[in-house]
Amino acid sequence: MRLYLLVAMAFMSFSCTNPQTGVRVEMAEEGLKPGLHSLMHEMAVRHAKIWFAGQAENWELADYEVHELEELVELIQAAHPEYDGMPIADLLRSMLVNSIEAGVRSGNWSRSHLAFELGS
Repeated sequence: MRLYLLVAMAFMSFSCTNPQTGVRVEMAEEGLKPGLHSLMHEMAVRHAKIWFAGQAENWELADYEVHELEELVELIQAAHPEYDGMPIADLLRSMLVNSIEAGVRSGNWSRSHLAFELGS
């Protein structure tokens, strides 16, 4: 009986060591990365919140949402720096976030509204 337990324990200890564990961890981390589609959906929600906050002239909320939008762009930069060969995070930052941020920081709804409409 002792021999059986000894063999079983030896078998279990060898089966627990896998040289490909590092590969599996890397694959799991890659699978846990948020998809670009999820991040872009969150960006649309944040964009809408900024628009409604600006329309209500709640500049404190709009400024908070702009900050959250900037953090989201940083996450996109880390998770998906390029999409179809285009630097998506850099484009979002230069074409969208900077113009909206300037409009919100001005505290002027007409300027903020133009930033949303024209993207500049």
